[in-house]
Amino acid sequence: MAVIVNNKKKYVLDFTTENGSKYYFDGITGTIIPINNIMEDIVEMYPQYNTEEIKIKLMSKYPIEQIQSCISFIERWVCYKYK
Repeated sequence: MAVIVNNKKKYVLDFTTENGSKYYFDGITGTIIPINNIMEDIVEMYPQYNTEEIKIKLMSKYPIEQIQSCISFIERWVCYKYK
């Protein structure tokens, strides 16, 4: 699966454990990242919307603090390989 954030692409393997927990495996950094519903929603929205639009669209579903925290994490993680 390709994760696209700010026009940068990162390929990850997404998988779900037997108990239903979701993760992304980043083969470049070797990182396994637990994914919750909010992070999954944000990642799916990134190719179509900028961060402000994502916040507006998700504010009725999640607390703004959680949205901002997840956006910050995703942007740091995706941009990591480009530094």
